[in-house]
Amino acid sequence: MKELSINEMVSIAGAYSWDFSSFRSALTSILSNSAEAVASALLLGSAAAALGSTIGGTHGSDNGGLFGVGTLGMAIGGLYGLIAGAITGAISGLMYGWDAASAEATKMWDSFYSGSHGIY
Repeated sequence: MKELSINEMVSIAGAYSWDFSSFRSALTSILSNSAEAVASALLLGSAAAALGSTIGGTHGSDNGGLFGVGTLGMAIGGLYGLIAGAITGAISGLMYGWDAASAEATKMWDSFYSGSHGIY
């Protein structure tokens, strides 16, 4: 049986490391991993919410146009994209961990600035 390297263990374990060899190390692991999970969820959740709002608002008004229906569709699409992007981004950031979440958020913003939104 092959022994796993540190990088392979991090990939398998979901990017969080745990050490329960003593009370102090267990407390440190719990607090640092909790802070990392919250920061990852906030980072990717906010990035996905902003891009989801932009995409939802852009495509929410595709079929409107008469008597302000397009504007209403744009507002609803933007709000839906904001909420859906925040929820899915926060869950993804929580599962990915900080390194992968920050890399994904950077890719999302780079693709947004280039005009491709990174999802097509």
